[in-house]
Amino acid sequence: MSQQESEDAVKALAKEKDLLEREKWELRRQAKEATDHASALRSQLDLKDNRMKELEAELAMVSSVTRRARAPRRCCGSSGAQNASASCAEVKHSLRCCTRAFAAGVAGVVEKRPVANEELGTFQARLDGALSNLIW
Repeated sequence: MSQQESEDAVKALAKEKDLLEREKWELRRQAKEATDHASALRSQLDLKDNRMKELEAELAMVSSVTRRARAPRRCCGSSGAQNASASCAEVKHSLRCCTRAFAAGVAGVVEKRPVANEELGTFQARLDGALSNLIW
C-alpha cells in the first residue's frame, strides 16, 4: 500500500467516524425528546386518572343519595316525593354533563395511549350502567 492510499484510507475512516459520531448525537437528541414527550404524556395521564377517581367518588356519592331518595319516607307527603324526584333528575343531569365533559377531556390522551382506550371504554360502560340504574 502506498503513502497516498494510506492517507486516503485514514481520511475515509475519519470521515466515517465523524458521520457515526453525528448520528450518535442525533439519536441521543431524539431519545431525550422522546423521553420528555413521554413524561409530559404521563403527567397528563396522571391528571386524567386523578379526575377519573374524583368522578368515581362523585358517582358513588350520587348513587348513595339516589338510594336514600328512593327509600320510602314516612314523613313526606306527595309533594316531598315530587321534590325528591326533581332533585334526583337534576343530579342525574349533572352527572351526565360531568361524564361527557370528562370523556371529551380524556380524548387527547386516549389517542396517544392505546391501553387507555380499553380503560376509558370500561369506565364509560360502568358510568352508563350506573346512570341507567339511577333511572327509575
